[in-house]
Amino acid sequence: MSGLVPGLVPQGFSCSHGRKPLAAQSEPSRSHAVKSGRSARRAAPTGRPGRTDREIACNIEPSRLSSEVPAMPPAPRLAPLTGEGLLADRTYAALKKAILDNTLPPGTSLSVPELARQLDVSRSPVREAVQRLIHDGLATHAPHRGAEVSRVDIDDLRQLYVVREQLEGLAARLATEHLDGDGLAQLRGILAEHEAALAADADNAAQIELDMRFHRAVREFAGNPHLLAALEPIAGRSHFALHSLWRGAEAPRLALDEHRAVVDAMASGDPEMAEAAARRHISRLRVRLGQATAREAAPRRLRPSS
Repeated sequence: MSGLVPGLVPQGFSCSHGRKPLAAQSEPSRSHAVKSGRSARRAAPTGRPGRTDREIACNIEPSRLSSEVPAMPPAPRLAPLTGEGLLADRTYAALKKAILDNTLPPGTSLSVPELARQLDVSRSPVREAVQRLIHDGLATHAPHRGAEVSRVDIDDLRQLYVVREQLEGLAARLATEHLDGDGLAQLRGILAEHEAALAADADNAAQIELDMRFHRAVREFAGNPHLLAALEPIAGRSHFALHSLWRGAEAPRLALDEHRAVVDAMASGDPEMAEAAARRHISRLRVRLGQATAREAAPRRLRPSS
């Protein structure tokens, strides 16, 4: 069978029908082209008799293209990198932020040459950053398409939230044992910023960033590097789904109220109470995620014509 995937034009092929396939190639003689064409038609094993690989690649039914190889949205325009620090780390941070704030939505192709051009860096740090994103679960390597932003898998997210519930509870417990006045003030400051963002009707990206800051602060106050290393990728993938979960105005308010309950429990100095509040918050997030998924999956009823 041919190694081609229907709808994907291999490197070196062209669908211009009669034009030169690649500008870098020289025009072969007419006799050589005719001979090569006949040989290719005799060797073509896939599709209708006599079809060449070029024809198989270019002549594709649109329905098969949409079902077998979904089209990838083009990569949005990213700003060139600025700031200081290791280039690889800054590249990774920029791409991770773009994924988490939905600038690079699920299914977006992570083309190394294109991202390097947009970020105004060489390909090496971009390639390294993409591999780190794949390791974090924020990107995947799709056969025949290369790397792309991970698509939301609801079943996987449900399982992820089960694990996150346990670990976030442990983080809140440990943070309560280490928390001082300055740390408590920092957490309350994040809550105040989130309250102001809600009052100003800030967009989801801004509110999700505040949500991430709150949970990251609790994890850091826990003072356990192993817990931090385990939770970071899990929390990142969890927040990745909040753009679909936070479409309604109610979800951000519920999350903020639950964050406040966690901080109040931590302020009481009771580690068990703080753990219970944190676990309850993540558990409710998981329930709301399931409800949002059910609403999106429910068939829409047609109104009867009058």
